[in-house]
Parts: sequence; structure tokens; C-alpha cells
Amino acid sequence: MPAPQIVETIHGIAISDLIAEREKDPRKAAALARARRKISGMIANEGSSIASLRLSKGMSQQQLANAMGVKQPYIARIERGEDVKISTVTGLASALGESTDVVFRAMENMLKTKERIE
Repeated sequence: MPAPQIVETIHGIAISDLIAEREKDPRKAAALARARRKISGMIANEGSSIASLRLSKGMSQQQLANAMGVKQPYIARIERGEDVKISTVTGLASALGESTDVVFRAMENMLKTKERIE
């Protein structure tokens, strides 16, 4: 049985819904993309990861999921290192505009970091 999905809210509104609403406005979407790239730079010292690659492109998990034709929770599982498959590398590379080598290294770094934490 899959774990229940946790939905973060602000004033009773799902954060994902707030972001989706702001993404409709081109100026706000551009500001969110800039913020994601800035966050990517802040976490870059930890080594490349799928999340840092995604953020460096200014993409949300939902946008990456849409580009890959999957659902957002799948992207979250990949970024947590819970659902990492070799077959996913080419889809991620294409959606992120990166080489498969770059995505492979990011996955490898991510899994090494996860092993150290556990």
C-alpha cells in the first residue's frame, strides 16, 4: 500500500495550487524560474543532483513531470532517490536538456549522499 501523500498548505490552500496559479502569469512564472535557479546555485556545493539540475533550469517538479509525461509525485520520488531506474535517465536528460552522462552523475551523487545520510 503506497504511503499517503502529504499536501502542504497555506491558509488551507495547497502550495502546489498556489504555484500553479502563479505560473499562469508570465511575469510571476519568470520570477519563480529565477528563484529556482538561485536556489540551485545555493545547493550546488552539495554536488549535482536531479533536484539541482531541475532547479538550474528554473523548472518546478510539475514542469519536469509534464515534460517527461509523468506525474509530479514520480519526480519527487526520483529526487528522494526512492524510484531511481536506469530507464529514467534518458527521459530526464531529454526533459532537462542535458546529456545522459550529466544526469547519470547527478543520480550517482544523489544516491551517494543518500547512503551517507542513512
